[in-house]
Amino acid sequence: MTEEICRRILLDPSLIDVARGHLERFMDPDPHQAPYYAMWRDLLDLPPAELVEHLLEDSPRGDLVRETMPSFGGIQAGEAMEIIRKIL
Repeated sequence: MTEEICRRILLDPSLIDVARGHLERFMDPDPHQAPYYAMWRDLLDLPPAELVEHLLEDSPRGDLVRETMPSFGGIQAGEAMEIIRKIL
């Protein structure tokens, strides 16, 4: 799923603004999310290619980035199921 999100970010960098909106609406108000909010605020300020590198990073930090990722929108339930079927 992450690979598909990355592909879409590179094709349509405006998805970063969608994620920024999600970040502001859902993560910023929650004090428990403060460290993730700060991390993602910085990540979303990067150029799209650099953001994608962080999303695909094979490391504990990469895992954290993926686990706390805000919604970039654009993937409908049917599409998500098709992507999951291809993986499995």
